Amino acid sequence: MEAKATELGNVELTVVSAEEKADIQLGQVENFVSQGVDAIIIIPVDTEATQPMTDAAIKANIPLVYVNRRPAGLDKFPQVPYVGSDSLFAGTVEMQELAKIAGGKGNVARCD
Repeated sequence: MEAKATELGNVELTVVSAEEKADIQLGQVENFVSQGVDAIIIIPVDTEATQPMTDAAIKANIPLVYVNRRPAGLDKFPQVPYVGSDSLFAGTVEMQELAKIAGGKGNVARCD
């Protein structure tokens, strides 16, 4: 995103980190709304804590896009897109392939 903003030359991009804290992320979104930014892109820290962020952006008529982690209840807001994969589907396909490769036998370890 930074490279594209630089390439275009007329785009001001602000990138912030919420340090994996939902309250910090909400404060950042509220600051962006008060600054009157043209759009907001969010990778939600907590998909259950996105409602106030969504409400703030919609109330201010600021386009909002969620990325990588689908917020809970997003179906109520058709004007707010989500860009990312379906993790449940991906996990199912991954495990099916793993089972096939392992011949349906073995121990599986998970690393988070």
